[in-house]
Amino acid sequence: MIKYEVIKMMDKAKMKEAHIDYEVGVKRFAGKEALYEKYLLKFLDDTHFQQASDAMEKEDYEEILKAVHALKGVSGTLAIQDLYEDCSRVVADIREDRIEEVASHFKTLSEDYNRAVSFIEEMK
Repeated sequence: MIKYEVIKMMDKAKMKEAHIDYEVGVKRFAGKEALYEKYLLKFLDDTHFQQASDAMEKEDYEEILKAVHALKGVSGTLAIQDLYEDCSRVVADIREDRIEEVASHFKTLSEDYNRAVSFIEEMK
């Protein structure tokens, strides 16, 4: 039993490094750890980041807004904190017509997205 608890603690420590707040995420899933973890793994199948990346290449800010806003909702629900904040920043940039800020903020969003995905892939 002790070994299981140590492994769980290590996972939570790694989650903090990936800026994923396990406790907040579990609360959002009514305290059901297995359900939260299931949806955290399903995050790997989410296509919003790819849609946003494709739209960035085309400089299609309407599509970037749609995709990043959806990613903001998913990352917020899953308590992927930095990614949620990055998405909020990009959404605000577009809505407030600060287009010149979008590229640099999207770069940070991409880095945080990749860090979260790498961590989640290690959990599988």
